[in-house]
Formats: sequence, structure tokens, C-alpha cells
Amino acid sequence: MYASACCPGLAWLIIPHDVGLTEGSFIYNSWRIFLLICSVPSFMVAVLLFFLPESPKFLLSRGDHDLALEIFRNIYHSNTGKPRETYPVKQLLIDGKEQEKKEIGAEVMVVTGKLRDTFNDIMDNSKQIFIPPILRFTIISITINLTFHIGYYGLMMWFPELFNRFNKYSTVHPGKAASVCEVTNFVVNMGGQADSLDCSDKIESSVFLESLITVAAAIPSNIIAVLGMDRLGRKFFLVFSTFTSGLCAVGMYFVYNSTHNLVVSAVFSGVISCGNAALDCLITEIFPTNLRATGIAISMVAARLGGIIGNVVIAQLLDLYCPAPTFIVAALLIG
Repeated sequence: MYASACCPGLAWLIIPHDVGLTEGSFIYNSWRIFLLICSVPSFMVAVLLFFLPESPKFLLSRGDHDLALEIFRNIYHSNTGKPRETYPVKQLLIDGKEQEKKEIGAEVMVVTGKLRDTFNDIMDNSKQIFIPPILRFTIISITINLTFHIGYYGLMMWFPELFNRFNKYSTVHPGKAASVCEVTNFVVNMGGQADSLDCSDKIESSVFLESLITVAAAIPSNIIAVLGMDRLGRKFFLVFSTFTSGLCAVGMYFVYNSTHNLVVSAVFSGVISCGNAALDCLITEIFPTNLRATGIAISMVAARLGGIIGNVVIAQLLDLYCPAPTFIVAALLIG
């Protein structure tokens, strides 16, 4: 979440300035530099992941207690500074079923090879999450992630564009109140009347500041979620978040200036980010350990699909029929 707040701040520092490289028809301007800088952390994470050990709980569920014990020793050494050999636990006990599973897995590894065994394991896990009793949790997880992220990404991705449209409207009509739909119609009509060759890539600095405030509003709500998650429960935060963010989505239809738009956007960002944290915890806990990675992966696919649908649908409906996006998002979140 702190990284998300850094993103609009970094954009504010880079994009409005005339920096870059121009060589004939080749233009490498400020927004491209911004994207290049934003790509660096991904490569850093990819490298650091190679040094991250596997979860001991997962290894135990696979029957590999020797490697799990070695990881526990490394954790003990890192936390206490004492030698690994002084770790008080000398052996991890597993039940008969897990031991049998490990022995069978070893035999299959010899016969079929590591790659084929891994593929069979993936297919087996995928089948298990789509059969009872796990099927119920899978359907719930997919449904919640899909609908939640349609609203989450559908509006969050378009808040900067709304800020930019309010800025354009206030430039032409200073001090005049207007709803989101009136501002949208003005910008769409202005774009249709403008010369197609007269294209400006300039974005006012206030747009980045408003985006920064909107994203930063999620920081205190996430802190509250972290402190109260175990006390009040995951479901409480998820229900509170979806209901409140749904009301904020409806409220977007009734704002009449950029300040109101900023306040509603910030509240929406705060409460829905809190719900996103609760949803991640809830999804992680409903799947058993041996199926957790596969279950979360399926859930994340649904979440990304919801983000794509929300982004595309909101973009189209906002210009075609402005009231629809806010009420669709509200219905999906509250429902």
C-alpha cells in the first residue's frame, strides 16, 4: 500500500516536467521514463524471490520434513543469531498418511521424471479444488474476487481521468458547479470538436496531487484493518468495506465539484483497500494447505479478470451512458 502511494507521487515528480530524449522521430519523454523506473522493482523482486525459502508448513504437507527442519533451523539462526545445530527441535513427526504420500511421490518421481510428476501434481490439485467439498469455497472465492475487483479496479483506475476531466472543465468554466456526468459530456463533446492533429499530452500537476491523496487515504484504513482484523474478524471488514464503498460509488453520481469528487474518491479508496486486505486474508485461510497455492492462484485469475472487465466496461459506459458505471459498481459491491 505504501508503494501504491509512492506511484502517484513519483509520477507527480517526473511526468509534468519536460525531461527525456528527442532524436528525430524518436521521442523518449517523461511518462516513458516514469514507466521505466516503475519496472525496476519488479526485476528486483524477481531476483530476491530466488533467495526466499519454501514454506515449512507446505513442505510438511508434502512429506518433506527434512527440508522443512532445515528451514526451521535457518529461521532460528536468523532470529537468535545462535548456531543452527543448537536448534532444540531435532525431528519433525508426520502422520502415516503424509509419510505414505512422500514414499509414493518418490516412486513416481523415479518412474516418470520430475517434470511429468510436477505436471501431474498441478493437475491433481486443480481437480481437487473443483470437486466437493472444496468446490463450494472455490465458487465463493471466484465470485467474490470477480465482483469485488470489477468495482475496485473499475473506479480506482479511472479516478485520475475523472480528476483530469474536472480540471479541464474548471479551466473553461471556473467556479461553476457540475456533476461527473456533465463534466464527462463536456469533455467528450470538446474532444469530438477538437482538431485531431491538435493533441496535447500535458497533464496538470493538481491531477497527480489528487491521485496521491486518493491512494494515500488507504494507508490509515489498512493500519486499522491490520490492528483490528483478528479482533473483529475478516468478514466484518469485508462486509463493512463493500457496503461503504458501494455507497461511495453511488455518491459519485451526486458530486458537483472537484473537491467533492476528491473526498468521495478518497473515502472509496480507503474503505475498499481495507476490504481488499480482509479478502486476501479470508481467501488464504479457506483453502487447505496442500491446495492453498492453487486456490489462491485461481482466485487471483478471477480478480485480474474482474479488473480487466471493470476497466473496459467503466471506460465505455462512462462516455456512452454516464450514470451506469457508478450504479453497476455499487450493485456489485453491495450485492
